[in-house]
Amino acid sequence: MQSLGFTDEEILPFKDPIYWLRTLPPMAKRDLINFGLKVDWRRSFITTDLNPYYDSFVRWTFNKLRRLNKIQYGERYTIYSPLDQQACMDHDRSSGEGNKPLEYTAIKIKLMLPLPAGLEELYGKLEGQDAFLVAATLRPETM
Repeated sequence: MQSLGFTDEEILPFKDPIYWLRTLPPMAKRDLINFGLKVDWRRSFITTDLNPYYDSFVRWTFNKLRRLNKIQYGERYTIYSPLDQQACMDHDRSSGEGNKPLEYTAIKIKLMLPLPAGLEELYGKLEGQDAFLVAATLRPETM
């Protein structure tokens, strides 16, 4: 937020999520008008608890469309931040923008006798069980 020109004193009230809703939309509107965007601002709504009637209308609409199979939830790859324990989108990172998830191919390899040197101790702990190693590669054609 400092990179956007906010001072530390101006950033402090953003701890309250309602402050975000009361502060940033008018700023965005001002910027869009300055860009020359023509919008009928009379139909501008926020879908949160601040506007429960419109919020319930939007929820009803999406639920109805989902029941009619007009929309559906899907899966997509995303970058995950172990530090924050949540998805980390491109604009959330201070570095590494544009990085995409890498798709690895995992190859399951069963350990067979005789074992490679150094694995005898491991195999003793797994006596009577199958043991596998998993190799991961970005180029499965090389395996």
